[in-house]
Amino acid sequence: MKKIFVLLIAMAVLLSGCGNIGRQAETESETETKIYHLHRNVGEQVYIEAATSFAGGDGTENSPYEISSAEELMYLASVLAYEEYSDVSWDYSQAYYVLTEDIVLNDISDYDNWSEQRPAYDWLPIGSNESFQGVFDGDGHSISGMYINYDIPEEDELSNGFGLFSEMFGTVKDLNIVNAYIEVSGSDGNVGTVAGYTLADSQIIDCSASGNVYCYSGYYGGVVGYNNGVVTGCSFEGTIQDLNDSESYNEISMGGIAGCGDARWTVDLDEAEIELVDGGGIIDCVNKGNLISNTGMYTTERVGGISGWGSGNITDCVNEGSIEVTSNQDGFPYVGGIVGDMYGEYGTVISGCVNKGTVTLSDCSGLSGLGGIAGWVTNADNDYDMSIIDCTNEGYIYSEDIFFGGIVGGLNGRYNSAITISGCINEADLEGENMISGIVCQATMTKGTLNIVDCVNNGSMTTNYLNAAGILCYAVSMSEAWAVNVEGCVNNADVTSAGAAGGVICTTANYVGTEEGDILEETSFVIKDCENHGNLTSTSSNSYMGGILAVDGFYYTPVEISGCENTGDITFVNETGEAVVSEDFTLSVAGGGIAGRIGDSILLSVDADSINGEMINKEDALVVISDCTNTGVLEYDGPVPEEEDKFVVRLGGIIGDCACEDGFSVRFENCRYINDRGVGNEELPDVAE
Repeated sequence: MKKIFVLLIAMAVLLSGCGNIGRQAETESETETKIYHLHRNVGEQVYIEAATSFAGGDGTENSPYEISSAEELMYLASVLAYEEYSDVSWDYSQAYYVLTEDIVLNDISDYDNWSEQRPAYDWLPIGSNESFQGVFDGDGHSISGMYINYDIPEEDELSNGFGLFSEMFGTVKDLNIVNAYIEVSGSDGNVGTVAGYTLADSQIIDCSASGNVYCYSGYYGGVVGYNNGVVTGCSFEGTIQDLNDSESYNEISMGGIAGCGDARWTVDLDEAEIELVDGGGIIDCVNKGNLISNTGMYTTERVGGISGWGSGNITDCVNEGSIEVTSNQDGFPYVGGIVGDMYGEYGTVISGCVNKGTVTLSDCSGLSGLGGIAGWVTNADNDYDMSIIDCTNEGYIYSEDIFFGGIVGGLNGRYNSAITISGCINEADLEGENMISGIVCQATMTKGTLNIVDCVNNGSMTTNYLNAAGILCYAVSMSEAWAVNVEGCVNNADVTSAGAAGGVICTTANYVGTEEGDILEETSFVIKDCENHGNLTSTSSNSYMGGILAVDGFYYTPVEISGCENTGDITFVNETGEAVVSEDFTLSVAGGGIAGRIGDSILLSVDADSINGEMINKEDALVVISDCTNTGVLEYDGPVPEEEDKFVVRLGGIIGDCACEDGFSVRFENCRYINDRGVGNEELPDVAE
């Protein structure tokens, strides 16, 4: 029966997001990348002598086997591990158990030194050979002093899990694990204090865990390594730390509750079949532990306060622990307060979650993502939408190297399905050296639809190098069929940038070629009923700002901005006190109460623009701005060079400027503003009355 279950596990892993080890190659190269593992000499395993029976009970629901000592607990582990018990292991694997006393596996008085001096006994995970399918009731008792120190051989292609339980699709409930120590190296491990694998119909309910978990390669979690079932009402407190500092390619996923939280599968052992089912995931859990990673070069690392990686649901969870990742330049880290890498293969939903912990990522130059809720989000199937709903970030998020967002660092629309960020709030003030945003920092659209709906940013955004926005910093088009909808979003905080700044959205760009004049009718960009109440400031002498949108750079993409309001002031500040000019191109600052600039530009220059008045108030315009209001003041605070043709200032109540090239044209309907002009470029017609 064990062999059948192992086969089913392999099938589930291949179907799941967590098991898709080669996914990084899609962004790196099409060639297969060999993963190298770090091995250690861990010495001989020494186990406590097992009892020969339980304290009482007959293993039924009404009379569970009673476990009152470490020796009796070891008896259960032995029965499900050793061939000598093969004639009874199947029955014991499906039985009911209850703790009647607190269990001490090792004296924990010297716990802090276990990394240097091992305690008396190792622990043999329950279900090491015959997977546990029964019910284990802790009845509020504790198991303390669990010690696992193991190196997985390379030939172990589908290694067992490591924890109190190895592999299980039964139930563990009302149990407290205290001062656990787990260190597993070698081939990919699946490691958690309660269980390594939880698959199919497994449940971990109302359990707490404390201790230290040390990682090398695979899936590592404070409660479960690889979760394919339900984890509810659980907590972890302690440290999870990556110790693999090798300079070879490696992959690791670590989370405060689960290393990987996968979609839920059910297993029919009689028919040897697996089936995707609704529900499951991680529910009402809290991480208070700290996650630390100082990765080796070329390592793909997914680190999350609740789950490192996965396609499973996460509901009403809280991260209070700190997350500190150092990538060593050539790594590929995805780091989030709730989930590091959200891979929406089967309709993943993260809802009602809160990050309160500090999340930092340093020394990073590779592809990466950093966010208060999710580091990176990818829709991975045409048939399944995915969502982040009613989540809040209260934690400090920071990287000096890469872009990051209060809710989501980066996302990728790769399939014809929807990614929805709805009802989310960022409360934290964020400051960085790269792009930053209160809700989503970067969105790359190849296919599908992105919806950002009813989100609020209450934290100030300050970037000392690139761009910043209250809701969405940067959206880029990579194809001719996608949609981006930003609706009902509000920014209440100031945005300060060394480059461009947007109260709601900063910049958009197009990396898809098209025949000149051909409208990309299967693309759309809609900003509806959004508000900005924060003041915008740019310290650059060559940048754009908009109360709602700084720059619309989507070539030949229909754009609708409607029902939006800006009350924030928009100020360009030259902090040098000296006029700045360039010998190569004209510098410009363009600010609009609604949009700073309609049209992309090369090097932020207006030199390629066309002064074509027919593109303003055009009936069939590419961009339509309707029912929008600006009451914010626009100002350039700095010197103007004597060479007037080398520097231009364009400030307008609705838009600052329009390129009037590459299909960019604009029509205004029922717009209101307090400024002298609605269109900042005085060489173009103003907003039609």
